[in-house]
Amino acid sequence: MADGNDGSVLSVTLTDSVGNPVPDQPVVFALDAQSQTNRVLSANQADTNAIGQAAVALTSTQAGPATVRAYLGTVDPDLEIGEVSINFMAGSPTQLILISGDNQSGVVDESLAQPLVVEVRDATNNIVSDATVRFSGDGQTTPSDGIVLTNGAGQASVSWRLGTKAGAQTLTATLEGARPVVQQEFGAVSRAGPPAALAVKLDDTRQLSTIPFDVVIELQDQHNNPTTHSSPLSIGLTAAHQALDELGATNGSLFIDGAPSQPITATLGANTTQVSILDVVFGGQSAIDSTTPDVQLIASADL
Repeated sequence: MADGNDGSVLSVTLTDSVGNPVPDQPVVFALDAQSQTNRVLSANQADTNAIGQAAVALTSTQAGPATVRAYLGTVDPDLEIGEVSINFMAGSPTQLILISGDNQSGVVDESLAQPLVVEVRDATNNIVSDATVRFSGDGQTTPSDGIVLTNGAGQASVSWRLGTKAGAQTLTATLEGARPVVQQEFGAVSRAGPPAALAVKLDDTRQLSTIPFDVVIELQDQHNNPTTHSSPLSIGLTAAHQALDELGATNGSLFIDGAPSQPITATLGANTTQVSILDVVFGGQSAIDSTTPDVQLIASADL
């Protein structure tokens, strides 16, 4: 394993022409040129023992193959005894590195333009394939369960469909099985979608007959986020009873500045989320029940 500690023992046995061990002969061990980075031999030379064997250990902090050649006495192709290749494996995953996809922006309930990508490495910085990464947070991911295995480059990626709430959203990538917990957090800013509805907002929900009240009309997307229109909108406000003919309730018109107006109109400015209408009065008769709102205000516009 490429952890710098788990060494592989390399042994050479030297014999004469009839197979007898040859002791006290110097054997030189050498890494080939492509194998020298982050690889260490415990010794460059060892003498054969009584049974003709010489051994050294090879450690590595770099995953991948390493080739060692043994020579009799000195590094000379004519004196080469043999060679061996050892493939060092990456260690357990301990690092989760954010590669790309952070700090994007998009529309609520739509996928971001770029995938979210993380990379998994071991303690000595080797990439680790087939490690499990779990993505979870706002919105949805593809794959839908958010669980991805790293590929041959040690990377895992998902696409992110933002949640339905406008504003800051987060998605967290977690390296499964790592202790302590290893995570990276992606952030995105979601914008409201196109106009889809109008919402009427009151300071309270009292019965409205004969009591002046202020109305705020808000332009919203399909997920109830405040949104805007690129040009001014003409908005009409009408009223109707929810409890008409019950407990003495009667229908009526809306009044503003003492004059009936059905509907009351207002203009929502371009790139504006709200418009206020002040001192509105409902001219109908409220029901006797003083605890349940019985007037329904309806805002309409050509969206």
